[in-house]
Amino acid sequence: MFTNNKMNSSMKTNLKLTIILSLFGILSSASMFSQQSNFEYGDDFNYASTIEWQDHLPYNRAISVAEAGNLIYCATPYSLFFLDKTENIVQRLTKINGLSDIGISTIAYNEDFETLVIAYSNANIDLVKGNTIVNISDIKRKPILGNKNINNIMFIDNLAYLACGFGIVVLDIEEEEFPEPIYYIGPNGSQINVMDVAFGMDSLFAATEVGIYKASINSPSLPHYTSWTVDTKLHPNSFFNQAEFFNGDLIVNNENEGYNRDTTYLYSFSTNHWGYFPGANNLKKPSIKTAYDQLLITNEGSVDIFNTALEMTHNIYYPGDRFIKPQDATIDSDGIKWIADYGYGLIKTENGNSADFIEPNGPYSASVFDMCIEGNSLWVASGGRGSSWGKLYMNYGVYFYNGQTWDSYNKNNGFQVFDTISDMTCVAIDPTNNNHTFVGTWGGGIIEFLDGEVINVFDHNNSSLQKWLAANYVAISGLAFDSNNNLWAVNSGASNLLSVRKTDGIWKSFSLGSSTSGIDASKLVIDSYN
Repeated sequence: MFTNNKMNSSMKTNLKLTIILSLFGILSSASMFSQQSNFEYGDDFNYASTIEWQDHLPYNRAISVAEAGNLIYCATPYSLFFLDKTENIVQRLTKINGLSDIGISTIAYNEDFETLVIAYSNANIDLVKGNTIVNISDIKRKPILGNKNINNIMFIDNLAYLACGFGIVVLDIEEEEFPEPIYYIGPNGSQINVMDVAFGMDSLFAATEVGIYKASINSPSLPHYTSWTVDTKLHPNSFFNQAEFFNGDLIVNNENEGYNRDTTYLYSFSTNHWGYFPGANNLKKPSIKTAYDQLLITNEGSVDIFNTALEMTHNIYYPGDRFIKPQDATIDSDGIKWIADYGYGLIKTENGNSADFIEPNGPYSASVFDMCIEGNSLWVASGGRGSSWGKLYMNYGVYFYNGQTWDSYNKNNGFQVFDTISDMTCVAIDPTNNNHTFVGTWGGGIIEFLDGEVINVFDHNNSSLQKWLAANYVAISGLAFDSNNNLWAVNSGASNLLSVRKTDGIWKSFSLGSSTSGIDASKLVIDSYN
């Protein structure tokens, strides 16, 4: 059992009262269960026996991965989970059972001090040391204006160098304190967004939004901006998101907007020259890391691995016959590759061909717009509409929870109806049959489910529903059953704002007066008078 040794009574109270029920999602594919058969999903670690809340979080949205000896940690923006490689047991770690926050931005493990650093987008920090979690919130509480995200973490012995949205923060993970002031390295000591930090040749290198900055590690005044200089030979004032020191060379990535426009560079200290990194493509690169004398470059859609001779040894492009969205990657001591993927959670692969897809059961995304519950059946609509009542084109579909496990319905798991219909806005479950559900959409009418299958789609062609007068689609914003089991629907923007589907399947619409024709409308409530 983990304990938190820096949690005052107020923090403990807040922890007990934390409600994360609004974060829902779903497994991206039913076939995933067959590929997870080698892994056992254990109970959550529990920090206090009085906690009764349970999280329902999307564990497929992985953003960062770290090897910690026998454990592989995988982070999502909402929480993290870890795999015990010996026992093949996966367990979750969330704000409910010990983490101090949500909004994880990155994680990193220091092997020498056996400490996992969890960084958050608000500059909060958790240190996982064995079965203890230590929260360090000094920077979070510091009145710093603007971007406080912790983008990346780099270790030198017991010091963690945190690349932050305002500068660089140095954390002593052994003493659990900040030994130095914040490094404001911008012109005249101003804030700049530092995306990554690397160390080599007795120097610190910072990849920033305005070029590559450098300072001697032996400088007596590293926190002062005068110790830092920008490299004028490599696109000063350009955005660099990655920096890594590998086999005596510095590798950096110049990130640009648009598809296929990143450029990766290598600085050779033997020739004092910048050049293109051999073998790198121009795809987006969310991560560049080293592990066991290998360089891992995470691209948009693939992971490339290079040896010390800068030869590509692996191109992991379509593991397990799935198109991936990798955000981070590492290698363990056995040569197994671990990928944090924004869609399939944690991916384990040895050669880049076959793969295991690992994630605790949970929803597909954290998007929730409406929920409906009858008995043990909970349905969640993931879409929504814009503030000006327009479409958002959210294609996460709908989620179903039976009291024990989640399932999902979207185009990723073969439901073709979602190829053209997006923005789920409301749900109504048949009170007489909890396996019979209607889902309202913003643009595609109403989808009818029975026993987990789509059996009808109702729109202006086969019901009393009408198109929105201001747009060429059918917008449904509210659904509800009355006590006689008639289904009522709010047909937003239509001439007749209200429609009903009677128990015999016959549809009828109602005009509520000229003042309601074509207006924007939201949900409905059926009162005790029916």
